[in-house]
Amino acid sequence: MKLAKTLIILCGLLVIATLAFPRDINSKTLAAIPGSHEQALKTNNLPYIWRSADYFLVEWNSQQLNKVASLSVPITIIANDSNERASMYIFEIGDFQQIPDEWKNLILYQNGRDVLLNIEQEEAERW
Repeated sequence: MKLAKTLIILCGLLVIATLAFPRDINSKTLAAIPGSHEQALKTNNLPYIWRSADYFLVEWNSQQLNKVASLSVPITIIANDSNERASMYIFEIGDFQQIPDEWKNLILYQNGRDVLLNIEQEEAERW
């Protein structure tokens, strides 16, 4: 009986530990960093996945996020667990264009005329 109670307590602790730390070690966060902080990224070997004239898109794990936080680099979180998202595409809107109404709920991030959308490849090709 004592063994059964011990096992139940251990299982309960395991469940609590799982709930307390739900993020997967391999999960990535998609974020934007102002382009003016390029030197901080280079100096600290922090990779990026997209470079624009004004910003970087990065996909970092928790260690990399902690590193950049210690550097006081401003960061805009776009999506947590970005590796579980559908495809993402960046579109540049022309000077005289407006964002299509169909995009309103698909926009993950916008910087100037650049718009990052959470859409599938077929839909991106259509646009």
